Amino acid sequence: MISRSYFTDWLSLLLALVVIVPGFYHFKKIGLLKIFILYSLLSFLQTSMTLFIIMVNPFDWIHTPIIEISVNVFVIFEAFSFLIFFYQSFSENNKRIVLISSICLFAFVIWDRTVKSNFYQLPNSFTIVEGLFFLFLSIAFYLQLFSEPPLMNIKKNHSFWMANGIFLLFASLVPLYLLKPVLESALPSVIDGLNSFNYIGYSAFFVCLYKSMLCKTKAQSI
Repeated sequence: MISRSYFTDWLSLLLALVVIVPGFYHFKKIGLLKIFILYSLLSFLQTSMTLFIIMVNPFDWIHTPIIEISVNVFVIFEAFSFLIFFYQSFSENNKRIVLISSICLFAFVIWDRTVKSNFYQLPNSFTIVEGLFFLFLSIAFYLQLFSEPPLMNIKKNHSFWMANGIFLLFASLVPLYLLKPVLESALPSVIDGLNSFNYIGYSAFFVCLYKSMLCKTKAQSI
């Protein structure tokens, strides 16, 4: 049985590849975006492995231990990458907010992955907390960015596009993971289809990352 999110899985995989190839080609020019190229590579590997396991074990693939462990590793690296981006992108006065919030987030990670559950379970509750946290930081970054001139060049600002990607990613993920517990009991047949929003969010993120790289490389060439 093919997953209903099968085609969005492949879309996300291909867009990650579109980012990875030019990303490594311009690796020395893209500064902080380097960590997102590594993030995209990890996403590509994790999604590829998931698609392979779906083909091998289409009926119970989601409970495969290697899937659960790889997803946990991925989301922790994801949180680490996004925190570095926001810490570097916020003004000096706001960096301490990101730092304090980061300590709270990773304290929750430790509690969630050890006390509440374990590293062999999918990090659903962490994804919700992580998502709300980064949606807040994205909006705070927009407020900072739009309060600083020149607004005319906002579309050429690579940090603006990265914040867009992070915002769109979690705007897709948070509603999905909030609804999952209810829908799993009420409408279990729609869960597989709703997982498409997961990969649509990542696809939007990779599009914004590609645009961010274009802005960065063009700025370097001027």
